[in-house]
Amino acid sequence: ESVAANNSEQRNKFEDYLPPSSLSSLFLTPTSKEELINIVNLLKPGGAEGIDGSSTRLLKLIIANVADLLVHIDIEERIEEIRRKSERRRSAFQMLNTQIESLGFIVTAVDNVVNNLANIRNLVEEVEENMMELEDLIEEQETEKKILDAKVQFIIHRERRSKDLDNLKEDIKLEHLSKVKQYELSQMEQLKAKQKQYEQAFQKDVEDFVSKGKLPGTVAAEFYF
Repeated sequence: ESVAANNSEQRNKFEDYLPPSSLSSLFLTPTSKEELINIVNLLKPGGAEGIDGSSTRLLKLIIANVADLLVHIDIEERIEEIRRKSERRRSAFQMLNTQIESLGFIVTAVDNVVNNLANIRNLVEEVEENMMELEDLIEEQETEKKILDAKVQFIIHRERRSKDLDNLKEDIKLEHLSKVKQYELSQMEQLKAKQKQYEQAFQKDVEDFVSKGKLPGTVAAEFYF
């Protein structure tokens, strides 16, 4: 009975040091040994110095009652640490999944780029073939143009030569007409000169006939009567 009474007395002394139940969570929630020591020092009568037997027993009771709380706090800290690590790991896995999904998109994009490059290569080859065909066509057109220019130049030259020949013919014709006209004028002048001579000789013969009664080189006129 004395032991039970002693324990009851010690418990009453311990409860005397406890704050009201509404505020107990604010005072009895140490999170480290330093905070526990500070709480014990505050609960000791006379502070940390001069600890008597009753204070020692009271301290043991405080430590016994707070030990479970510290263990619970340590477990909660470990659980919280595990939860934080799990959350970080979950975030890392989510990021990895996102990156893997992005990698799928990247692979698809790379495949599309490769396909586009192949299409571009085909287009480039087609363009090169078209360019070669265009060059051949241009060469053919240039050749045809040169031939056409040569034909045109030949036609122009022929027309020019024909025109020159026509002009030459016209010049020859005019020159011929001029010479013919000159010849005719010369012949006319010669004829006129001869006609004048004939007229003068005839006039002389007439005068001789009138005066002599005969023409030169003929018998006198009276012999005919």
